[in-house]
Amino acid sequence: GYSGDQPCLNNLQIRETMRNNIRAFLDAHPDSVAVHVSQDDNSRYCKCVECMADIEYYGAPSGSIIELVNYICEDLETYKDGAYKDVLVVTFAYQYSLDAPNNIVCHDNVMIEYAIIDLCHQHSILNDDCVATDEKTVRPNQDIVSQIKKWAEISKQCLIYDYGLNCKFYYIGFPDFDTLRENYQFFYECN
Repeated sequence: GYSGDQPCLNNLQIRETMRNNIRAFLDAHPDSVAVHVSQDDNSRYCKCVECMADIEYYGAPSGSIIELVNYICEDLETYKDGAYKDVLVVTFAYQYSLDAPNNIVCHDNVMIEYAIIDLCHQHSILNDDCVATDEKTVRPNQDIVSQIKKWAEISKQCLIYDYGLNCKFYYIGFPDFDTLRENYQFFYECN
């Protein structure tokens, strides 16, 4: 059921285990308003035949994650007569899942938490002159804008996880006060 250190999200036993763990958590904490279901903190993902077919179909590894969180939300609609039907299922768009998938929309109770770890804080996110110098640590802001807009189109609820630092040179002080207002205005406009 694992390929490397990420679980195979197409493995039905793993899906059922995740579903049962979430049910158990909610039964122990019935006042919870949200649960978080996300990938491990790395760029590796399952590359089994089924997962690679998902990547081909959805155009991004995030498609399998959205399938899973949609499955969890659909289960919560009926589990215990819908006692947890309003619980949000939060998932990261992070590392390998930053790019939004095609051919799928998020369940109304899925909340995407977009982690802008690779944002250039030297410029406003809307600055078209921003060009990445090292795409392993910083992507062009135009790419990030495009992905945030795409996530906003397929999900009703999004959060921004803003690191507020330049990950390429994170030991050096990096003032970004002049970019924050424009960035947060853009996030607001994207809902």
